[in-house]
Amino acid sequence: MDHDQRKNVSNQVYRRTSVVPDSVKTSLSFVCFFKADTTFHSQNIQDKEKALKWIDSFLNNKNGIYAIRISGTFDYVKTRAFPRVEKDPFSDLVSMKDKQNFFESQNIKGVFAGFKIPAFLAGTSIPDFHFHFISNNEDAGGHVVNFVWDNVMIEIDELYRFSVELPQNIEFKKFNFERTDVEDIKKVESGNNE
Repeated sequence: MDHDQRKNVSNQVYRRTSVVPDSVKTSLSFVCFFKADTTFHSQNIQDKEKALKWIDSFLNNKNGIYAIRISGTFDYVKTRAFPRVEKDPFSDLVSMKDKQNFFESQNIKGVFAGFKIPAFLAGTSIPDFHFHFISNNEDAGGHVVNFVWDNVMIEIDELYRFSVELPQNIEFKKFNFERTDVEDIKKVESGNNE
């Protein structure tokens, strides 16, 4: 099992900034055949929350699933990744929070690939925006924690299907999915280590 951050840009999957072999497994992956329905440009939004709220204003379906690609020049990108987990039992996200590695880049060109997940899918992912970054020269990347963009193109693809492939192993069959640590998970997702 590997908790390193993965991205799929142009049909290639990356872990941090290296190509992932087909033999590597992951606990969760959202993928789609991306074809933008909507494309627009934006310049110089200095606040992550304002940028996400602005993108959200273009999403007409509150309960829709959206794949989003943001490409261009970023004044600042902060990402995080977890170290590889090699043995059973695999750690959950909250117990891994102190093992996060954070990376900061400035004046960098690259791509955010991600999704806007609606509230009704809260059991499968953290609802809201979720982006991974990879730089154009593939030397920086990870789960996006914070950003400031300079000049970007935003492409949006509204998705109309969602399917889940369930594992057929004993660990999955016995795993307790009842969560009491939802707020802790949100903190880890946002890069908050406290």
